[in-house]
Amino acid sequence: LVINDTVSIESILSLMLQSLQYLSMDPRPEIRHCAMNTLFGAIVANATRLSADKWRYIFSDILLPLFDKAGIRSALAMKRNEEANAPELKKGVKMTVHHSRDTAHKQWSETQVLALKGIARILKVCTKILLEEEWFIGCWIQ
Repeated sequence: LVINDTVSIESILSLMLQSLQYLSMDPRPEIRHCAMNTLFGAIVANATRLSADKWRYIFSDILLPLFDKAGIRSALAMKRNEEANAPELKKGVKMTVHHSRDTAHKQWSETQVLALKGIARILKVCTKILLEEEWFIGCWIQ
């Protein structure tokens, strides 16, 4: 697929990022972590192609809400004392989960840490691009 139209590339990228954001809140930790890693990788890989408006959209509508939602979900899991989501090996037999991931709260906290690391990765790789944008400092003040 060869697309020379920047608008089309950005619209495809937006759809992909929205889909990955959605999957990053999946109840299954393996799915959400893979989605997050793919999300952050896609942003870094396409950093030079993104317009100022797209960067603002990525931070205000994708990354920061993703981090906030993971924190909210972690607190909710702790409040409800939810059990960990363990994959089924076969019908009726669940995998034993390591003590560091044995509650939903711990799994969602791990997701929030992964989101923070992904944001840090984007900041590290894209600092020069982002510091040129007027909206960027305001985004952090919120």
